[in-house]
Amino acid sequence: MKRVVTLILSVAIAAASPTGVAAFADDDIITEDQQTEKISVSNFIIKGIESKIYTGEAITCDISVICNGQTLIEGQDYAVSYTNNTDIGKAYVKISGIGNYNGTLTRYFTIKPMSPSIKKLTAGSKKITVKLNTVAGDITSYQIYYKKTGATAKKVKITSASKVLKSLTSGSKYKIKVRAIKDIDGKNYISEWSSAKSVTVK
Repeated sequence: MKRVVTLILSVAIAAASPTGVAAFADDDIITEDQQTEKISVSNFIIKGIESKIYTGEAITCDISVICNGQTLIEGQDYAVSYTNNTDIGKAYVKISGIGNYNGTLTRYFTIKPMSPSIKKLTAGSKKITVKLNTVAGDITSYQIYYKKTGATAKKVKITSASKVLKSLTSGSKYKIKVRAIKDIDGKNYISEWSSAKSVTVK
C-alpha cells in the first residue's frame, strides 16, 4: 500500500529574511513514495486441508487462513489454486499472498478411493462366495477381510468383483467387509472399510 507524505518545513533555514518572512528553499517541500512492508505467507496458519473421497470431479478444501491472530479474507489477502485435484492420489493446494501479504505456500491432501460394498454373501459347504459392488477410479485391487467368531482375522486381495473363500469351518459365523486399493507408483491409496456383513458357513 502506497501513500504520499508531504512534508513542509516551516522553520527558517538560517534566520528570518529581511522581510521578516521565513526563508524556504525548494527542497523544503518533500514528496515521499513509501512502500508498506508486506507480511510473508510463512506466518500463515492454514486450516481445513484434509483427506477427501474420490468423486470423479475436481475436489477443493474448505480452507481458512490465520495470520497474527487475524482470520484473513480469500481474494483480498490470499488466493488459492489447485492441481491434480480430481483423481485418486495426491492433490496440491497453492496459497499465494496478495494485498498486504506476499509469497506462496504449497500444501497437499490425499484423495482416497470410494468404499466398495458387499453385494451378496453366499454360504456353501466350508466356503463363502463374496460378490462386491465395485467403485469408480481405476481401482487396482480390492481387499476382503473375513473373521470367524473367536479367531484371528484374515485378509485377501482380489482384482475381480467376486471371490470364493475356501477351507472355512462348517457351522461357524464369519464377519466380512471389503475395501478398495489403488496403487500409484508403488504407493497404495486405500478406501475406508465397507459396512460389515455376517454369514454362517454350511
